Amino acid sequence: MPNPGSKPKPSPRPPRHLEASERLERNRERVEKRRARARQREKAITAAVKQYVAAWVAIDECESKRDRDLETYRQQMQQLKTGAEEELAGYRGEQAAAAAALREEGQSDDDVAELLEITPRQARQLIAAARNANHESGPSGSPGQATPEIKSLSRTSADPSAESSSDIEPTQGQSGSH
Repeated sequence: MPNPGSKPKPSPRPPRHLEASERLERNRERVEKRRARARQREKAITAAVKQYVAAWVAIDECESKRDRDLETYRQQMQQLKTGAEEELAGYRGEQAAAAAALREEGQSDDDVAELLEITPRQARQLIAAARNANHESGPSGSPGQATPEIKSLSRTSADPSAESSSDIEPTQGQSGSH
């Protein structure tokens, strides 16, 4: 029996209520750490989604600008091409007029071809185109004006596939045996 005036001996284990409160505290800390990690994941997810959407918007804007710029360049290219075709047709008209002038000076088609270093067939085509241009333009027309025949000459002389199919050689810069 215990002694009535003596103190009880301390037990080797802490009292149950102290152990329970420590367990509850550890559990609360674990839950708080889980919540903190969940908040961090949520922030990372939100940041990644924002980054993705911002890049998507930038891509859309970049593609739109590219498409607008390409359309502008296409229009500029078409204008340049049209202007160059008109200028080339004028020069080819001048070539045709020069060939016709040689012919009018009494040169044969072969002589014209040799002087211009082109084939006789090209010489005949140039002379015919100039004749048609003069005929279509009437007495008041200018001899160097481009007609459909002259424009056709410019297309066939500039198009390598047309050359091979119709045996037409370029109208200038031809050197070879005549």
